[in-house]
Amino acid sequence: MSFTHIPALKDPTTWTGFGPFSVVLATSPEERAQVEVWLATEHRLGVRQPAGRTLTQIVYEEEEPVAVLQWGACGYFLKAREDFIGWSQLLCAKRRNLIVNNVRFLVLEATRRTNMASKALAHALKALPAQWYEEHGYEPLLASTFTDADGSAQGTCYKASNWQMVGQTKGFSRVSADFYEANGKPKHLWLRPLRPDALERLRAPELAPEHAAAQTEGKGAPSPLPASALRTLAQALRQVPDPRDTNRTHSIGVLLSLIALGLLCGGTNLLMITRHINRLTQPQRRQLGLRPRRGKDKINIPNYETFRRLLNRLDLEAFAQTLSAWLGEHRGALPSHLAIDGKTIRSTLGTIVTLCDTDEKVPVALAAAPCGGELESARRLLSRESTCLLNAVVSGDALYTNNENVRLVVMENGGNVLLSVKGNQPTLERETLRVLEDAPFLP
Repeated sequence: MSFTHIPALKDPTTWTGFGPFSVVLATSPEERAQVEVWLATEHRLGVRQPAGRTLTQIVYEEEEPVAVLQWGACGYFLKAREDFIGWSQLLCAKRRNLIVNNVRFLVLEATRRTNMASKALAHALKALPAQWYEEHGYEPLLASTFTDADGSAQGTCYKASNWQMVGQTKGFSRVSADFYEANGKPKHLWLRPLRPDALERLRAPELAPEHAAAQTEGKGAPSPLPASALRTLAQALRQVPDPRDTNRTHSIGVLLSLIALGLLCGGTNLLMITRHINRLTQPQRRQLGLRPRRGKDKINIPNYETFRRLLNRLDLEAFAQTLSAWLGEHRGALPSHLAIDGKTIRSTLGTIVTLCDTDEKVPVALAAAPCGGELESARRLLSRESTCLLNAVVSGDALYTNNENVRLVVMENGGNVLLSVKGNQPTLERETLRVLEDAPFLP
């Protein structure tokens, strides 16, 4: 595996006034113990064990250790960081392992002199991607770190090594999976791409092989929707008829908004939906209308049985139409690349057919049907006035390859279709192969 990276200012090996540098990993118990001693005695923040995947570098000048750097997992969600990269929250949740956070950086007191910090940092950054690959099986693409916003740490060595200060945190610390507390200490966020095309690779539809092992299924994604949209979602879903009796702990709008978020996060059954919504942050739960029990600080999510009982009696089509209308109001025109498919929430509850943004991988319009009614439900969705397909390309599996679906997309809505053909459609398959046999490649 070869690595190509952004040099810090200039190639560190060309600096004069310094001996040759090398960067090694602290892997033995003796090396790690020595690092802890250095941090405990010389770093103003002391020892801290990085979270998640970790790496500890010792920088040597000739044979003498001059600096220590510890790397660990990055923060879950940081608006300034995601804006800098161009990530949605869902893409961030899946790919944030490609960001490594510099938890500690110490230049040893005995070796401190002018420019030592920036030079040691430059060498560490140059070695980091390959060393991380050897330890964890993938190459990271972005380095991050924080400095205090109160002026106690200026981040001068980061600035000198081509890091960019992109924003400031709001001053909260995560104390559990879904609960944050104010710490009164906002920090400056610094970022540094680890190769020239790092941002393009972070946003790419598919990760290159050297990065692919970092991607996850998106655990920890709190919501595919911004906070401003969450405030109106529960209000909109209050319009759906409530099939329950008068003994209601939660309003219909709150429960349906939670189900909607589970679907938008990619939940294909009720269990997955409840798992997704249990990752919502405390502020998001409050924005949706949930409240803590008396005397408690944390807001809990309703349990699985609450949602199951509601869905067993709910008018799924009314829910799907209301949610589709709300999505349309908040997204404007639909994206240019869409996919249509059906998801069975539960065998006794019915099927949700979704029109999905293939870039964000979240639904932009939905329709509901009893089990077995996927195709009819899809046609209702494509026939709605609120479903704008102008200049869009709609794809689906072979179930949707028929004259009526093509007519609805192309003739009625001004869109285009990408059709799938399978062996159980022999006449169409033969005709397709005949037409394509002598066709030129598309430009």
